[in-house]
Amino acid sequence: MAKARAVFSLDKSSFSKQLGSFSKSKGEKQIIYLPDNSGKIIPFSIKETPVFNEGLAKKYPNIKSFSGTSLDGKYKVKLSSSHKGLQGMLVNVKD
Repeated sequence: MAKARAVFSLDKSSFSKQLGSFSKSKGEKQIIYLPDNSGKIIPFSIKETPVFNEGLAKKYPNIKSFSGTSLDGKYKVKLSSSHKGLQGMLVNVKD
């Protein structure tokens, strides 16, 4: 069984507030920081990437999708936020 290399906690309120600010600046990239698989904190440039049509987006305003790339180009990230929480996937594209 693999051991955890590091433990992180997420300030859900602050992070949600930061993600919410992305919606106010559609298409504009912003920087967030996420850990990689070794625990190193990596800066990512992300932007909102809506998957709903306009009608569904208005009906479900709390469901958001985001995409980004690490500033060094090594990783891609996909995030989604909803009333069920935050889901994410980090992919190493250079190895």
